[in-house]
Order: sequence, then structure tokens, then C-alpha cells
Amino acid sequence: MKILIVAPSRVGGNVFSRWVSHELNLKWINEPFHEHDKEPFDINKITKNDFVMKVNPYDWNKKYENDNDFFKIFDKIIGLTRDNLNEVAISFLKAVEENNFTKTYKLDETWVEQNRENIKNTINHMKNGFDYTKNIPNSLQITYENIYITKTDIQKVVDYLGINKLKYHDMLDYKNRYRNNTNPKKII
Repeated sequence: MKILIVAPSRVGGNVFSRWVSHELNLKWINEPFHEHDKEPFDINKITKNDFVMKVNPYDWNKKYENDNDFFKIFDKIIGLTRDNLNEVAISFLKAVEENNFTKTYKLDETWVEQNRENIKNTINHMKNGFDYTKNIPNSLQITYENIYITKTDIQKVVDYLGINKLKYHDMLDYKNRYRNNTNPKKII
């Protein structure tokens, strides 16, 4: 099975897509179209194999003129977004500031207040990618909140992908998130 996970930045897409690849024992391909890759990614070299690919809508759609040409490669497509864009913007700005998109970090109310305007601008910038992801045809739509907090979307994913028995669901535990505050809700 070829699975595409479209996830804008800071929505738990890396962890979620790795979880799917573990559950289904499939190769994980993470952001192959991202600008940090020096060699262009040739999807034709892997389409004979089964895999889980996570992409950011800001990256891959620069490589394909027609979305349907890209989407038809995949058997299943999942769109992962986050309801709380304020959290996304804060996480994104902190990751950029520290040049660290995959490690734990801490922040406090002072940092949030000092970056209030940047947070607002980042929210406005990111809305397009979220809207795009939410409107991908024939895709299962899930959210960060319903995967990592309420867990209600996990069963939707299990059913959609035909996962028989969960073995790695601990990967989706909220305590493993990148922001590692004792009381993160107090900041927002």
C-alpha cells in the first residue's frame, strides 16, 4: 500500500507518519521534496514498492503542476491538520528561532508576549496550507488534537488503513510532544 500523509508544519506529521509506517511495517519517506534535500527526489524509483510518505503542502506542490498526477500514485491519502493555529505558529517560530524542528523545547509567557505580532503573521501565512490540506479530495481528514489528545481519530485511521492490531500506539502519547512544558495550556 502506498500512503500519502499531507501535514503542514508543526501538526505532529513526522511522529504520526512514522507511527503509520511502524504499524504497517512500511518504509517511511519523510518530506522528500523539501528544499533541504540536495538531490531532486524521483518518485518513479519507488512507486513499485509500498511506503508511507509524509509531505508538507508547501514543498511537494512545487514539483507537480497537476495535483491529481501526484495523488493518483497513492492508494490512501490522509490530511493531518491542527485546530489551534496559535499553537502551530508558536511551535513554528520557536523551531525557526532555535533552528531545531525535531527536538524538545521550552518556552514561557514572556517569549509568547514578545512574539505576539510574529505569531499573528505566521498564523495568517499558514492558513493557506491548512485550507489546502483540508480540501484534498478522497482523503481521510484528521487533526492533531484528535490523534494526540482525545485519541478519537486513531480508530478512524485504523479502519481507513486496515490496521489489525495496534503495536506502537505509545508513539502517539501526548507526553512525547516537542514542547515540553509542565503546563503548556497556561501559556496560550
